[in-house]
Amino acid sequence: MDGTLKKVDDREKIKELWSPMIGAWFTGGPDDPEAVLLEFELKEAAMWASTSNPFRFGYEILKSNADESKTPDMGEHIVHNF
Repeated sequence: MDGTLKKVDDREKIKELWSPMIGAWFTGGPDDPEAVLLEFELKEAAMWASTSNPFRFGYEILKSNADESKTPDMGEHIVHNF
């Protein structure tokens, strides 16, 4: 993934998103100054889609490391631009 990460000063949004799970890390509740909201603006995302199992993945990695002329076959590679 490629994009821009920025801090958003929106206490009301933090309060809206607050949950007991988040509260486990912040003792001051949603008004804790250590709790911040980050926004990630995605520009590009890439993924490899494979139907093979983890052993096949490991084999492909080992094969390419043993022979510099070989690259691992990880399946289909897709890139999305936003």
